[in-house]
Amino acid sequence: MLNRPVYVNTLRWFLNSTGRVVVAGLIGLVTYGIVAASAENGAVSAAAMADSGNKGLVILAWLLGVGLIRREIKSGSIHLVALRPLSRASYVLSKWAALLTLNLAFLAFVYAVAVLKGGPSALGGGVAWVALAQVMQIGALCAVLTFLSVLPFSVGELGTAFFAVVVLAVLDHVASRQDWPALGSAADWGFRILIPRVALDGAAVPGLLAGPSASVDIGGSLLVNAVILVAALSGAVGLFARREFPYAESAA
Repeated sequence: MLNRPVYVNTLRWFLNSTGRVVVAGLIGLVTYGIVAASAENGAVSAAAMADSGNKGLVILAWLLGVGLIRREIKSGSIHLVALRPLSRASYVLSKWAALLTLNLAFLAFVYAVAVLKGGPSALGGGVAWVALAQVMQIGALCAVLTFLSVLPFSVGELGTAFFAVVVLAVLDHVASRQDWPALGSAADWGFRILIPRVALDGAAVPGLLAGPSASVDIGGSLLVNAVILVAALSGAVGLFARREFPYAESAA
């Protein structure tokens, strides 16, 4: 289903963006320092790795993912893509796979640093399971960003996400003031879908405010993020397949 030229060209676009590469490098350096220091002190824990990932992985995914498909729609180059002999589903999946590849490479770097500094024991105490959960988290994050990138809204991914966060925050505030647990739970699930993460203490914490916790819900995180991944990616493929590009279609 993947189209190699689309996949490779998307990777090149990421790497040719100086600003993205520089910021991603800075995130990598900060992460290297934190993980290396923790590993040397023998203090790497599953909860700490999950909590750090809920911040660092989300920031990196958004940094790389903004404009994934929208930039080609906005520039009009999508018309040329639509004329090529490839399915729209293959195009969307190839874009998602390219974004996924870069984020997984960053995750591999983080855990390689942990092993190099702390030895194989750095992956003990449930840390290896957290790594697995974070792989699924990244897949879900990239799927959500891919879906947001094909929405027909002029405000873009950031504008759409900001509006959604504001609405969910208002709902959560109303739920807490009026003591409506069902509404609060709905807002919490909205945050969890918009920003997939590895749950701490067996519960999702709204937004990026999750703090260090004594336990990590590996099973729940894997299941929920797998559902988010499939739903968001299916939605992106279905929505993009129905979008009309009159210039490209008339040119065909």
